[in-house]
Amino acid sequence: MSFYNMMQKQMQMENDDFEKYMDGKCTSKPVIQIRRVSEAGSTIAHIQGLGSNKNGNRPYGMAEQFFVEPEFTDWLAEQEDGYESFASGGKMCYMRNVTLTRYDDGTQMVVQGKAGNTDKGYIVAFSKDSIRIRRFLKWAEDNYLVETVKGNMPRFPKEE
Repeated sequence: MSFYNMMQKQMQMENDDFEKYMDGKCTSKPVIQIRRVSEAGSTIAHIQGLGSNKNGNRPYGMAEQFFVEPEFTDWLAEQEDGYESFASGGKMCYMRNVTLTRYDDGTQMVVQGKAGNTDKGYIVAFSKDSIRIRRFLKWAEDNYLVETVKGNMPRFPKEE
């Protein structure tokens, strides 16, 4: 079953409605996006995933909020957005270029953009103890959105 057909089936939408829904999503495969400015506060990141809703919590896939450092949300607010919400559409308040990498000692999320805590964007190390993060990573793994790398996570900023 194609990604398009799988999404239409799980969203339970008629052809015309589903075509309108997917038209603004600009993707033909599973993808993660992050809200530039969270309505939940300066230490909360809101992440959405479009894909299979197996192990997800939304008809379109997954949505979750995580505690993050305020420097990260400040950095997000300075980035350019260009994608609409998978839930409500309309307002272009999300950015993509989000990747997940699992290492022997944890998982990092890399959001590419203007220089942040790296010259190519911002890296966030996920807590292994968070139930929300474990649930989100399970969904991302089911949708082939997590790369596994042998060895430990690189530390940022790197010491000279």
